[in-house]
Amino acid sequence: MSAKYQPLPTDFDALAEETYTKFSKRIAIYHQLHKLTRRLAVTSTMFIIPSFIYFLSSLDVFSSTSFENISDIGETAIISLAADSCLSLWQAILICAFSFFFILIWVRTLVTAKIAAQNGKSSRSTENAENAENAENAENAENAENAENDTSPIKIILKDFYRIYYLITTLALTTLIFIDFKTLAPYYFILGSTIFIVSYSVNRKFGYTRAWSRNRLYAERILLIVARYKSGVVFRDKAMEELLKLIEQYEIQTHQDIVNDYIRYGDSALSSLKGLRK
Repeated sequence: MSAKYQPLPTDFDALAEETYTKFSKRIAIYHQLHKLTRRLAVTSTMFIIPSFIYFLSSLDVFSSTSFENISDIGETAIISLAADSCLSLWQAILICAFSFFFILIWVRTLVTAKIAAQNGKSSRSTENAENAENAENAENAENAENAENDTSPIKIILKDFYRIYYLITTLALTTLIFIDFKTLAPYYFILGSTIFIVSYSVNRKFGYTRAWSRNRLYAERILLIVARYKSGVVFRDKAMEELLKLIEQYEIQTHQDIVNDYIRYGDSALSSLKGLRK
């Protein structure tokens, strides 16, 4: 919602383009937040599941089974530093963690550059083959470039946070090289559980995945309405009516999602507290 009153365009093409652009910008914003919280939730399982399996293997119930041998793995470290080593334990961990981190970023950059180059070649060949789409492809390329060069604070923070996220994950996994898993298991379980609860709660509270999916769905529906109009399936007045109904549905759905996310999150929190009291 804009703070300043701005009437919607009365021209079908202008309204469709304006609405699609608005949805596309929101998709880009919520996609980052949706992806971040989902990645954190997936990463948490890397800490929770091994720790939980190790705890199970330590129980007396499995003392006479082969499952008990898993607990022996946790008592050994991959690399053991000698007492007279020139590096302390945490110095070695930090050096390895930062080394793995920069290698990961370097590989990721190479893969991204290769994919971008392939997409660029495909776009150039398409432009040369179909002259009718030159203007549209050029406009899409310009919009993509502007999106990449966008220096809005939220995108800068998210981009930097992703790098910190990779570093924290690499640092946590690198400790397994020098410290036995038996010592790390309780911390890993607590860390993984905390990450999962926080990431899921934040996503559920603010509706990042729901907002990303909603904007993506309505953007695709706009393309379908435009395609039906351009192909002659419906006339201009009918297409305009469908587009206006779509915009109205979007605003109503957004309102309902915001209110429902807030209410359901509060109900879940209260239900959890009631369960603890019992």
